[in-house]
Amino acid sequence: MLKKFTDNKGGFKSTLATDVQGLLGLYEASYLNTGENMLDEANEFSSKHLKTWIKNLEPNIATLVRHTLMHPRHMTISRYNVRQYLDSCETGHGVLEELARLDFNLVQSLHQKELRQISR
Repeated sequence: MLKKFTDNKGGFKSTLATDVQGLLGLYEASYLNTGENMLDEANEFSSKHLKTWIKNLEPNIATLVRHTLMHPRHMTISRYNVRQYLDSCETGHGVLEELARLDFNLVQSLHQKELRQISR
């Protein structure tokens, strides 16, 4: 499936390096590797270009890219991803953001209570 993104030499097309969202998707997909050389190359290509892009991105996107490079989304707990997203992106949806923060804090509080009970 990734062959349509390669050039005549077998490497990834240089035009792909300008699409940050596409690079993030390619980087995430490369972690589903089960031994394919193409996905190893995709990981190298996308991580190299994402690292060079970080300096030129707006702060919210740069934070998302840094977080993804450290912890690919499908390899982390979804609640952690939500927290990272809430911290890095101010979307302007005040009520929706507030509800998401309250939900996150409520679940975190519940986990803390359970941990206190277990540790007794």
